[in-house]
Amino acid sequence: MLKKFTDGNRLFTYKVAHDGGSAPNPFHGICTLAICKPAIRSVAKEGDVIVGLACGADEARIIYCMVVDKSVKWSEYIEGCKSGNIAGLESKKYNLKKKIPTHSNDQGDCIWNSADDYSDPLDSWSGHDGEYDFNRDVKNGKNVLLGATFWYFGKGDKKSITLPLELKDIIIRGQGHRSNANDQYRNDFVTFFNNELKRLKITSTGELGTPTLEPDKVEKHVCSRYRAEERESDAFGEDLDTSGINKTGMSNTWSEELINYTRDALDLGIVPPNDFVPMKNINGNFGIISLQNWLSKKFIIADRKTRAEYAFNNIEDLIAAGWAID
Repeated sequence: MLKKFTDGNRLFTYKVAHDGGSAPNPFHGICTLAICKPAIRSVAKEGDVIVGLACGADEARIIYCMVVDKSVKWSEYIEGCKSGNIAGLESKKYNLKKKIPTHSNDQGDCIWNSADDYSDPLDSWSGHDGEYDFNRDVKNGKNVLLGATFWYFGKGDKKSITLPLELKDIIIRGQGHRSNANDQYRNDFVTFFNNELKRLKITSTGELGTPTLEPDKVEKHVCSRYRAEERESDAFGEDLDTSGINKTGMSNTWSEELINYTRDALDLGIVPPNDFVPMKNINGNFGIISLQNWLSKKFIIADRKTRAEYAFNNIEDLIAAGWAID
């Protein structure tokens, strides 16, 4: 059963854009979140609950629910995977050694050989490699979350739990995640979830389903779109102050010249030639700032594709989240 929340612990919710068994990784007796949702991993602590939801028309369905037993630095996770255990979380019920991928279709998430160097990552089903993924996984995410108490439903082929109408507000709208905004729903979620476990006669934790995208059943190139959506989602949505500002977002790696140009242009408030200001993000997204917001010095960017809006308190927060003038 899921225990009641204590003061200070939060309910994190987000949409799992790529449910392939790597992020989260529910295998080998313990659930780990290592190479996805850096904004969550950088702040979540012991006792917090992470709930991953499906996408699209299925967005109310729970893919997994995990209680955070331990948050460790990436360097500690790498060493723990080599030894098989994490200090303070020793158990014979799980084997962290198997989190280290051994081939290209291995769902293991301990893919980095070092927390200081992105070169020579281990080949895996996750498809993560290179400096960009390293920064997202290790530098920005900082930590790996481990939970021995978890329920993984995957695609819902064996057991399935769907949020009721009265809990639909914990579903994130657009990208990113919710945390503080879920405080008023924490106890109701615990009651609902435990009632569902009873209804489905689920008496144990662990793997209760299979991933939506499985190795050997889905070609890797088919998953590239899902990985792009995952990275897009990760770059936004830190809602710790419910302002929509991504305070732990991706580092802006545009050229210094473009960053300075963006800073100066937004600060001066020069009227653009069109009725909007074109913007681009380091993750490949494009957006606009309306003429009205531009003149009012309101830093609100509307995504051109999804129409989701991202509000920033100031220019520096906007730049830190990866945005620049296009």
